[in-house]
Amino acid sequence: MILKDAENRDAGMDFIAFASEPENQKKLPEYVAYGLPNNEAAKMVSDDQKAELPTTEENLTDAIALDVDFWIDNSEALTGRFNAWLAQ
Repeated sequence: MILKDAENRDAGMDFIAFASEPENQKKLPEYVAYGLPNNEAAKMVSDDQKAELPTTEENLTDAIALDVDFWIDNSEALTGRFNAWLAQ
């Protein structure tokens, strides 16, 4: 996201275009095992790296679905409890 009145809007748009290229996204699993939003980039990742990605088809079979409604209803209270625990 780039703010409407950002001083370097064009540079920000250029960066987003650069970071969205499959050739650049395919490098991400070398540093962090996040799923790739670009399907073309995901096809370029080595088999060893694919095995570690949460979005690989084999890994999705054991994934636990996120209960969005639970988090909408309880995020404030749980965040408060977590912060209280953390502050101990």
